[in-house]
Amino acid sequence: MNSLITKIKYGAVAIGLFCVSETNAQENELVKATEFIQTQNYSDAKSYVDQAHDIIQNNKSNNIEVKNIHERKMWYYRGSVYLHVGMDTENIKEKLGYFQEAITSIDAYFENDETKFYMNEVKSDLELLANQYKNLGVELYNQQRFKDALAMFEMCISQKKRLGVDMKDMQAYFNAAYSAQYANNVEKTQEYFQLLIDQKYNGASSVPGYYAEIAEAQSKAGLDEKALETIYSAKEQYPDNAKLISKEIDIYLKLGKTESAIAAYEKIIALQPENANHHENLGKLYEKLNKYEKALAAYKKAIEIDAKRPDTYYGIGRLYLIKSNELSRKLGQLTTSESDQAVAEEIKTEQVGVKNQAILYFETALEYAPNDLHSLDALMKTYKSLGDEAKASEMEKRIQALNN
Repeated sequence: MNSLITKIKYGAVAIGLFCVSETNAQENELVKATEFIQTQNYSDAKSYVDQAHDIIQNNKSNNIEVKNIHERKMWYYRGSVYLHVGMDTENIKEKLGYFQEAITSIDAYFENDETKFYMNEVKSDLELLANQYKNLGVELYNQQRFKDALAMFEMCISQKKRLGVDMKDMQAYFNAAYSAQYANNVEKTQEYFQLLIDQKYNGASSVPGYYAEIAEAQSKAGLDEKALETIYSAKEQYPDNAKLISKEIDIYLKLGKTESAIAAYEKIIALQPENANHHENLGKLYEKLNKYEKALAAYKKAIEIDAKRPDTYYGIGRLYLIKSNELSRKLGQLTTSESDQAVAEEIKTEQVGVKNQAILYFETALEYAPNDLHSLDALMKTYKSLGDEAKASEMEKRIQALNN
């Protein structure tokens, strides 16, 4: 009996010595890690904090007591070390792996340290980590990897939410909104732009633009009627906002609602009368509906505002040729009677004048865009119709030179 008691006693001593040895090993590895952390040598610190991690996890799996002070220190150190190693890593995939380990360690710290002894330090690391995700998001966004950028901005937001400071960094939500839009993620686009709307991010004047972005995303996804609902709803608050009206026009044009687009252009021109683009675009729509006089008036208003618009000059020249074609149709309807032939001479004289007007605008277009093939081709044909073979040949040679 005494022999058995002795064996048990010695066995207990052996286990006790093993526990002390393991505890000392944990502490030693953490002390070494501390030294390297203090000198910002995170790569070497990682090897020691990993050893401490493995010892602690092994002890816990073998039901060997682990001092809370060691465990909380290990998780804090491990989170910080992995964060900084990740920051020093160039490869994005490897960087994200380190960051994920940092999050895992920070989570474990929160679970294991009721005293919150290192809470300020951990929160500081967590905010640094969130900003690293945001920086990665910007990098990926600039590479047009919008889906990946969105994931990074959302990681930034999720970490800042843990700290309760996400609303103090609305830039992350702003970036997420545009990343979602370019990634064609309609739901996320709506979610993040709506949040920007609710917070009036960048001021109340920015809100209509956010509604327009939501409508843009919806339209791109083929949800055009839903996009118009978004615009109409926003216009109840901002009836005279040019961004909303412009987006409304885009959707009308996509849906082939030309009359509605014209009405919207008339309204935006009333708000921005000196915008030459609006007048030119309105002219194109009137031309599409064969309302040539209104189209001509809109085009001329555009060049009155901005004289250096070759496309607009070409458009005016084209309208004069359309008028010339209408005169040709009238000629075709006349008889050989003396009265009709007198009318025919008047029409022919008018037609020459109309063609010369077209030439004037085509030539002006070439002053601003010398290599515009449309204007050159129109001039060549118009000169030929007037019998000016020399001018027509000149235009033809210029066209051939450009095509070669």
